[in-house]
Amino acid sequence: MKKILLLSSFVALASVAATAEFIEPSVYENGGFCGFSPNGQYTAAQCYGTVIIVDVKNGVHYSYEISDFNEYSIGNGNSFSNTGIIVGSTTPIVDAAYWENGEWHQLPTSQYEGLNNLTNGITPDGSRICGTIGLEPVSLDTDNTMQIPVVWERKEDGTYSEPIRLPYPEKDFTNRAPQYATALCISDDGKTIVGQVTDCSGFFQFPIAYIEDAEGKWTYKYLCYNKIIPEGTVVEYPGDYPEGPDASDYMTEAEQAAYQAAYQEWVMGGYQGDMPEESSFMTAEEKAAYDQAKAEHDAKVDEWTPKSEAFYDTLAGLLDNAPAFEFNDVHITPNGKTYISSDGVNMSEPGSWFPEMHYTPWLIDIETEDVTKLNFDKSMSINSVANDNVYFACNGQGNIPMTGYIIENGKYTDLYDFLSAKSPEMKEWVEQFLIELVPDYEMDENGDFIEVNKEYKYTGMTYASADLGQMAFWNDCPSDYNLYAKGYLCDLSQFSGVKDVISAGKNTIKFDKEGNLIVDGDIKNMSVYDLSGREILTTAKPQGIVSSKLSSGIYIVKAHTTDGASFSAKIAK
Repeated sequence: MKKILLLSSFVALASVAATAEFIEPSVYENGGFCGFSPNGQYTAAQCYGTVIIVDVKNGVHYSYEISDFNEYSIGNGNSFSNTGIIVGSTTPIVDAAYWENGEWHQLPTSQYEGLNNLTNGITPDGSRICGTIGLEPVSLDTDNTMQIPVVWERKEDGTYSEPIRLPYPEKDFTNRAPQYATALCISDDGKTIVGQVTDCSGFFQFPIAYIEDAEGKWTYKYLCYNKIIPEGTVVEYPGDYPEGPDASDYMTEAEQAAYQAAYQEWVMGGYQGDMPEESSFMTAEEKAAYDQAKAEHDAKVDEWTPKSEAFYDTLAGLLDNAPAFEFNDVHITPNGKTYISSDGVNMSEPGSWFPEMHYTPWLIDIETEDVTKLNFDKSMSINSVANDNVYFACNGQGNIPMTGYIIENGKYTDLYDFLSAKSPEMKEWVEQFLIELVPDYEMDENGDFIEVNKEYKYTGMTYASADLGQMAFWNDCPSDYNLYAKGYLCDLSQFSGVKDVISAGKNTIKFDKEGNLIVDGDIKNMSVYDLSGREILTTAKPQGIVSSKLSSGIYIVKAHTTDGASFSAKIAK
């Protein structure tokens, strides 16, 4: 572990308000950023088993490098708390772990130790962690469920409980055990967890939510199940191919030895002539019994074959029409109301070496199961959620280049344009660092290939704090074979215009240290809106503590005073 003071650009992040000077984003080689804490203090980058954790507020980072004995990774969900706990896994055994105060700690897994236990999501206050524990090693040779969802509870002494198993479907739509039931992201209050159920075949990913009621009881709920398996569809798994008789079971040891000797002689002779048959070494009675068993087996196969064909035809039909949610592509809004994933459709020609995928984000209301599909003209897959109304997406990992987007109120903006609009200095930085001329070849009018430089804009996968004050994003580096990725860490609070206290004369409105909205003065009425323009609070003659229930983020406050004046501004909690 290394604890290192960062470059001056990082140190400046903690003192934005003290200077109007442009703060240039920091560049990370091989910085595959993978998340942000809602309050913007913590982020991390990972690359093939090495992790760098950044404490943005204090301007330090912690580096954990891959070795023969250790490998590190951050979880697949909302893995960052506001309290400095980050969840992931470490080796030599892949096991559930969390990082806190510069050290990695193993979570209790008792009898599940060494079975690919993973942590993925954590509440902002660090009180709950969600993840999966392994019931058996991950293998293609098993028909059993390999991973199931769990939560860990923070105890008074700061440690975590043994994993608490969440309920999950123990049979899939074919009446077989699903491969996985995962828990990937958790709501701010810790009462709603979302994940996926992978069916036994591995072809279908079912959205699932685990919900805790007022009495602390957990239940699970499939989401949009009938959009994958239409109501009334009957899928009958016919069982495995009938097991046939083993000829050796009908032979003595001497007969088996004679057959093996004849077989080896045939092999050593270059496979000339007919291959020896075991039945030739049986007595007449043995052969009759074996032939009878073979006939019974053939009859079972004749009965099984049409059922198997019908089953796989039905399965193929479902695959042609079902939404293809990517494995582990799951997000949740902080308020726990919306499940987010993306449906991928292969748009390339049949047999293409490089499939061209078009992704469409799905927003699923967890209570009503209503679906909003963001049918944009561009392919994009959600990769992170900043707050209840702001999501980040890209055109899919592996594309060259990955293009990042910010989605607000159902509309998207290219991240390149979003950043460029911040200030002339930011636009200049964007043009310098996020545009690259990559050599390519095109056919000229004579049919000859000529080398050309194509202009690519590199933004890619993006993560941000809830108020968008801090942002990190990364992209592949196909033109630089020495680099896996290039990441950028940006302080956007220098452009936000957000205030801690707004005032007009003797009237003030502010958030105190506990997060309460405090009003002082002669204010006639006041309304509070989120960044999407949705009114979330209105009150007449407010005074003192008005609300402590607002989640972290940026709000617009509009107020009218008793003498007829009015004022409004952005304010951050």
